[in-house]
Amino acid sequence: MVQEYGGITLSKLTKEFRLKRQFSENELRNILIQILRATQYMHSRGVCHRDLKPDNILLKTAESLSNIDSNFNVKIIDFNVALLPQNGSKMTGSAGLKEWSAPEMSNGSEYDFKVDLWTIGCLMYYLVKGEPPYWGILEKNKINMQTLNFFTVLSDYQESLSFSEMINFLHQLLVVDPTNRMSATEALNHAWLKTDF
Repeated sequence: MVQEYGGITLSKLTKEFRLKRQFSENELRNILIQILRATQYMHSRGVCHRDLKPDNILLKTAESLSNIDSNFNVKIIDFNVALLPQNGSKMTGSAGLKEWSAPEMSNGSEYDFKVDLWTIGCLMYYLVKGEPPYWGILEKNKINMQTLNFFTVLSDYQESLSFSEMINFLHQLLVVDPTNRMSATEALNHAWLKTDF
């Protein structure tokens, strides 16, 4: 079997980046837009990944980490727990690590494609802070209390003219109730991603 060289994982890139500097807002947008486009495509084809996490996202970039620029080429990998639900039916069962799993997946409820969007919110948090937002704390009340701290999480970007849109974007992904969570298409149309950069 022949495979394309994928690059480095998002987890390795984030660790290396955070040693040198923070991701710029434009770099965050660039990475998240590509992840969302890939997710939108998967969902349009009826595929729910269910295990998006930094180790399952490859970025093809400069030859070495010392020459990194913001021209990341994002690829999603590892579809071993992906599902193709029939006729829009709900899915059940857990997959992946709890730190990255949406509450509805972790608590045994039925769920839909929006579990992937929760994880994209976790990935945004990870890109900013270097760790997932919820280290396995999946009780609904605890998550609600933690989601109120978006201002603190993104405080390094508060000089940005689009800071309020950035907070709103993250908040719309990390919504406990999946019926109020953005879809991939809605996320791609969010004001923060539409901001000129």
